[in-house]
Amino acid sequence: MKCKDLLVRSKKYNKYLYCRKYKRKIIFDDCKKCTDFKLNETYKLKNKSKKLVNTERKRFSILTNNLEVCYVCGKKKDHIHEIFKGSNRLISIKNGFCVPLCTICHTKTENDINFLRSLQIECQKTFEKNHTREEFMKLTGRNYL
Repeated sequence: MKCKDLLVRSKKYNKYLYCRKYKRKIIFDDCKKCTDFKLNETYKLKNKSKKLVNTERKRFSILTNNLEVCYVCGKKKDHIHEIFKGSNRLISIKNGFCVPLCTICHTKTENDINFLRSLQIECQKTFEKNHTREEFMKLTGRNYL
């Protein structure tokens, strides 16, 4: 049950139920019998827009042509990782700053900042073969070299 007035509290590491309405300690059966039962509000999660789904489907990589094999170790890919994440995620998708990674290498990018930084440096070098550094800095807002 998800009543708005029902709380779980603890005193000296012993948990108990507390009702805000009656302002006292209760047992669960008392909460079931309550006539003023109020449910918590639930919020619907936002769905991805069709435009975002289409751009994710059309992903490509400037670092590799094969999106079926992990870029680092050569195993079967499980994730396509955007090298510049956060607010730059869409920029990464549109400009090909993505690499296919297996689960082990993908968790390595989350835990090891040096590994992620090496991917970012390599991506910038590849982008600057056809474009200028100023264009890269306009896109990402940062120079990694």
